[in-house]
Amino acid sequence: MPRGVITIGKLDHDDAVLYGLGLIDAIEIEKTSIVEPRIAVVPRVMDLVREENARNGEIASWKPFIRNRGSGEFVHILGPEWPFVKKMAADGDDGIRDMFGELKDMLPIRYNSAKDDKQRSKIEWMTEYVNDSIVEQNLPNEWKVKLPIV
Repeated sequence: MPRGVITIGKLDHDDAVLYGLGLIDAIEIEKTSIVEPRIAVVPRVMDLVREENARNGEIASWKPFIRNRGSGEFVHILGPEWPFVKKMAADGDDGIRDMFGELKDMLPIRYNSAKDDKQRSKIEWMTEYVNDSIVEQNLPNEWKVKLPIV
């Protein structure tokens, strides 16, 4: 699962290196503030998104793509509104089943091999997020992740 931080700041690059205050800001936030395995969206980015929506008269077009489970907003990467997810569903593609199947298989393995409670806590957070996404989309209950008792 991807993780990181969406923030605002200048980025520069050449053929070999990406650098700038935006990258430094993202790295610092990821190191010091982000615990859960997610793509966090810093509050000032969400403020700009909300302002832009209001200016354009849109009613929260961003909401299906953002979640907050109590520790700050993040990209809802398992949400059903992503265009590629809608296309797979419309085409009868097995990609959604495969994606959730991989999560169901992988998370218990990672949980068993976790080195400490901090790592287990992250996997527990991800398990709850995955299972909530399954409920949100009315997907089969057998796709839910079940962690072993440690």
